Parts: sequence; structure tokens; C-alpha cells
Amino acid sequence: MTGNLTIPRNVHTIGRQAFQSVGLDHIEISSTIASSRAPAITFESGSRLRTIGQSAFERSSSKVPLLILPDGLETIGIDAFRYLIMPPSPLVIPGSVRKIGNEAFRSADGINDVTIRSTNLTKDPANPRLGTNLFGESAPASGASTTRESTITTIKLPLEVYRSYLNTSATPRSELDAIFGSEITSYQDLNGNPHPTE
Repeated sequence: MTGNLTIPRNVHTIGRQAFQSVGLDHIEISSTIASSRAPAITFESGSRLRTIGQSAFERSSSKVPLLILPDGLETIGIDAFRYLIMPPSPLVIPGSVRKIGNEAFRSADGINDVTIRSTNLTKDPANPRLGTNLFGESAPASGASTTRESTITTIKLPLEVYRSYLNTSATPRSELDAIFGSEITSYQDLNGNPHPTE
């Protein structure tokens, strides 16, 4: 695919593997957005999107920041954006999001700042809302010559979400590390201030 891909505003669900590997040649997977063949992937203004399915954009690439996620989005599936390649840009998880699957953004290349606005993601043992290793790095992808390293070191998220995943053990951040990735070194509030225990 060499043209642009715009998800129309009336789309409610992007299904499993719908755009997996869009813009990438499996043999030439790299950790840079060098290919002019990559499409520009965007969501149309006024999007009604509610669900991004499992592996929907896994191993895809975009010439523009793909992760301007629309308000109203509720579910981000397992591996939804794993191994994504795009220009450096921030990622904002909208306040409407209620669930993010395992490794949804693992080894995504280009995300350099993460803000989670949703207070719907507080810990609930009866209904897990956050998967594991959402932003961590990973071993090389199939066909890649190098390890895909995460460039994310800081996560901004509401205090109530942060506190709900702290435990009282000798390593209080262990659950946060399991969820967001052990490479995260700082947790901040939505204004960029360190959370009280940081």
C-alpha cells in the first residue's frame, strides 16, 4: 500500500489484523521510518471509533503520526500497535478508553511521550483493564536485524490510576513495571509533575 489510509468517521470497529503490516516489507523491517512507500494513516475528524482489534496495526508503518487516537475510543486490543513504525510523536490515550490489551504498543518505534487521560483504567481484579508490557521493548521482529528498543521512559497518568497499581511490597512499583514495561523510569501526573512516591 503506497497511498493514504484514512479511517472514515462512521467506522465503529477495526477488526483483528485489519491493517497488519501495512506499509512494510517483511524482509526489510527496520527501526526507522525511512520508507517513502509507507502510507499516511489517519482517523477522520469526528471519528466514532470504539474498538481497535487485536493486531489491527501490528508491524505497520505510517508517514504521519498514526496514534492520534480519537475521543470516544473504548478498547485497544492485544498487540494492536506492536512493532509500529512512525515519525517521533507523543501518544495520548483518550479519557474514554476502558481497556488496553497485552503488549498493545510494545516496541512501537516513534512514540516518545505517553499520556493516559482515562480514569476508567483503575485496577479492578474482577475486570482487568490493563494488559502487561504495554510499552516495553522486545526481541527482534521476524525479519529484523536489530532489537526494537523502546524510547519511552515516562508515563503521565491520573493519580487514581497510578495509586491503584501500587502495592505494599518491598518493590511497590513492580505491578506498574509489569504493566507498562520495566524501561519506564518515571510516572507523572497529567501536568508533568512526579507522582508522590516517585
